Amino acid sequence: MRVLLVEDDRMIGEAVPAALLDVAYAIDWVRDGRMAIGACKIHHDAVLLLDQLLTLTRVQEPSAMA
Repeated sequence: MRVLLVEDDRMIGEAVPAALLDVAYAIDWVRDGRMAIGACKIHHDAVLLLDQLLTLTRVQEPSAMA
């Protein structure tokens, strides 16, 4: 089975595929909403794992103000 993981957190994004690969799932991992939309148009994944707090695009952390 093919799974699309939409997750912007690197630690989670690496851990989930590692766990799912152990049970023979094929994983596509994208990091923002725009990439997810593109992946859905190209791949025919059976399952979508979506970070519910994800924005359409990655938000850059604001610089620390001096």
